[in-house]
Amino acid sequence: MAVQSLILDGGFGQLIADEYPELDIADDGLWAAGVAIRSPEIIRQIHLRYLDAGADIITTATYQASVDGYIGSGLAINEDDAVSLMTKTISLAIDARNAYMQKSNMSCANPSSVTSSACHLRQPLIAVSLGSIGATLGNCSEYTGAFGHELMPSDIKEFHQRRLSVLLKCLQKPYLQNQIDILAFETIPSLVEVDGIVSALEHVHAWISLEAVNLYM
Repeated sequence: MAVQSLILDGGFGQLIADEYPELDIADDGLWAAGVAIRSPEIIRQIHLRYLDAGADIITTATYQASVDGYIGSGLAINEDDAVSLMTKTISLAIDARNAYMQKSNMSCANPSSVTSSACHLRQPLIAVSLGSIGATLGNCSEYTGAFGHELMPSDIKEFHQRRLSVLLKCLQKPYLQNQIDILAFETIPSLVEVDGIVSALEHVHAWISLEAVNLYM
């Protein structure tokens, strides 16, 4: 079987901080997830830029998204609101992919604008980005795994189960049905959290990327 290499997009945080410093994206702890609600066109354009640069997979701006995070920022008052906000954020990636495919189809339909060898249409994949529980704590523990003694393994599993439950409600919305290809659990810093994620998953395609911790640093 031939092994196919795929190009993943880049992140949102540093790009937004560099190009839109006036947004102060770290202020509410939501980073790109907050920008997606307050300035959605910025996120949609970033998705498009990554696609135009050749990304085969784009990740949604939901890395820091959680029910408690939305409520704590004042953007939501309950779980139903959180479902609506997360749905809108995921929709931005779908919008960008649709726009990219429409533009690609138009280019390929114009023989003078592209050579036949260069006109190879591809359907980019969309991965829903889900960060570590540490990404919602505001203490950079998504990079260290030092969540604090008050967080037990059962708490970590419950966090991921609740967020997956919210995500499932999002994916049942008409615009999102059959549009998401995979879940991406990113910067997971501990095997305890990996175990919690795996326990929460059932019949779901996902990848888990780990944050390697050097104990001597």
